[in-house]
Amino acid sequence: MSNDIYIRKPWGTTRREKRYQRICEKLGWTIRDNGDGSVEICQYSPAGEDFSFTVDRKKFVDNVKFYYDNYGVDEHIEMWVKARDCGVSGIPSVRRLAIDAEEIDGMLQELACALSV
Repeated sequence: MSNDIYIRKPWGTTRREKRYQRICEKLGWTIRDNGDGSVEICQYSPAGEDFSFTVDRKKFVDNVKFYYDNYGVDEHIEMWVKARDCGVSGIPSVRRLAIDAEEIDGMLQELACALSV
């Protein structure tokens, strides 16, 4: 039995991750290392939502693309409408939610495209 402990390097230590980090930051995104092989990608939406999603570090670009391809504008709006119906305060009008969800979709598309180059 081996007593070796695998220590995961923090995000941004490889050349590739540093390149991805620069691209993300140039577009206003921040990356938080979760310490478990995944990272959280965060940015405030135009309406002020602290929007984030989590992807596995392995195949980072493919995972970001997958998230973008599966992001649902309608589902995002519905999530916030349900939250407001449950008493969560500070949620904007449905009209503003719809505009913001579309803008988030554009932010994700821009990120996925920039990372693919």
